[in-house]
Amino acid sequence: MAAGKLALGLGALAVATAAPLVWLGYGRGGTAPAVDLTTPSTALAAQIRTAHAQAAGRAQALADLRVLADAVATDAATVLDMTSAERGFRPRGDERIEIGQVPVGGSVATSLLRLPDGAPPLAGLERTGARVIVDGAAVRVAEVVPVTPSDARRATEVRGLLAVSQPIDLWPVISALGGRGAVLAIGDAVVPLGPGLAAGAAGASVVATVIDGAPEVELRQARPTAVAAAPTWARVGGPLAAALGLALLGLG
Repeated sequence: MAAGKLALGLGALAVATAAPLVWLGYGRGGTAPAVDLTTPSTALAAQIRTAHAQAAGRAQALADLRVLADAVATDAATVLDMTSAERGFRPRGDERIEIGQVPVGGSVATSLLRLPDGAPPLAGLERTGARVIVDGAAVRVAEVVPVTPSDARRATEVRGLLAVSQPIDLWPVISALGGRGAVLAIGDAVVPLGPGLAAGAAGASVVATVIDGAPEVELRQARPTAVAAAPTWARVGGPLAAALGLALLGLG
């Protein structure tokens, strides 16, 4: 009788011990958890497209104004005087506007006016088209369009430039990351989007994606860390404990 009770007790203990060992041995493996790496880059591409559409629309609308064609052939003081009464040149929200001038045949552009007052100059103003730029801890889309001076003589000497930039809303991207580390890399600059990823991180720990429609932008996300493989003793010990427990229960 006593031996039977002892066998039952030991058997129950062995079975109870087997359960966590089996889970430890077979319920986990050396693979990384499934993580969505596509949605953040897709969200970023969509936000860039939205900001670019706004910047391009405003730039073209302002470039079509006769006052701008008259002003770009003059100097900074005259540009300020000629545009100050034009409502279109009042920045909307976080928008920035810059008017410049470059000699025909190339060279470096001269900035004639930046709005709002105190706004930083756009590097490479003479390069027309769209681009994504880093602005401190933020990111913006800039659109630069050419403006032909209305003065025919001056049009053979200089050409005008108009730049409009809009901020990119990064919150949908941060939300899609779900707390994982990530950075935006644009040229030599990086913008952190989440914790746990060094600013210049690259290599095996990072998944890098070039953003569709903005080849100068790369989203670097922290690669999911693989769960350590189960120890051999757990993979062997679990089934053995279960078998021993069942045997003792049978004896009891």
